[in-house]
Amino acid sequence: MNLSTLPKALFEAYKNNAPLEMKACEGILNDFETAYAVQRAVAEQKGEPTGGYKISLTSKTTQDMFGTTEPLFGEQIPSHILAAPAVLQMAEMNEPLIEVELSMIPKVDLEPGMSDEELLRNVTVAGGIEVPDARFKAWFPALNKYLVVADCAVGGYIIHGTPVDGTKLKLEDLLKIHVDLLKDGKVIKSGDSTEVLDQPIHALKWLVEALAKRGRKLTAGQVVSTGTFFVPPKLEKGEYIARYSGAITEDVKLSVR
Repeated sequence: MNLSTLPKALFEAYKNNAPLEMKACEGILNDFETAYAVQRAVAEQKGEPTGGYKISLTSKTTQDMFGTTEPLFGEQIPSHILAAPAVLQMAEMNEPLIEVELSMIPKVDLEPGMSDEELLRNVTVAGGIEVPDARFKAWFPALNKYLVVADCAVGGYIIHGTPVDGTKLKLEDLLKIHVDLLKDGKVIKSGDSTEVLDQPIHALKWLVEALAKRGRKLTAGQVVSTGTFFVPPKLEKGEYIARYSGAITEDVKLSVR
């Protein structure tokens, strides 16, 4: 495999749920800009508009795992962005994980240079679940960071809860959000919003700037999954609830069959 064939190979792996061998792609990508160009080419083949983005590696722990010092973003298509409660089929995924993340949805097109306060006023915020999944075998946490980017930041599904208008929130409110992740009624993971670049609005700001550098824009209605509250466990069949408390108080439900 080479750079010219990688976008088609990734798309075929996505379409057929037939994961690739990581070794077959070693050495093809060595910089982020080429990796993002491959991501764009993969996304274009899916035949849907950009429904939103997921932001990955928003904590020092996850950045260290993948050998980087900044987050990554991945385009997501509308058919993989679902309102809770949601149902997913394990047979339609490869090796999925489960994360809890705030979803932010712009009410207007967001511009680089907006302050944290401006960004919060111009979005809605919801509790959410993200299901990362890759087009590679045995990918977590061994996948090369450039292949992570090329593979739409290992995007699987984004599930968002009920949006709260950002005008009803203060920046400090975003620092006081806790979540317990339950599987079949038992807590399996817990985390806090401060794991996301110390302040989740910083993740949104990073994305707006990162897109602008590449001639793109975060537009009204697109859904952004802003970064996980903890290192994700493997997704399994069962009933999941992300139980949010603090400024966001809701249960985001996901059934996996």
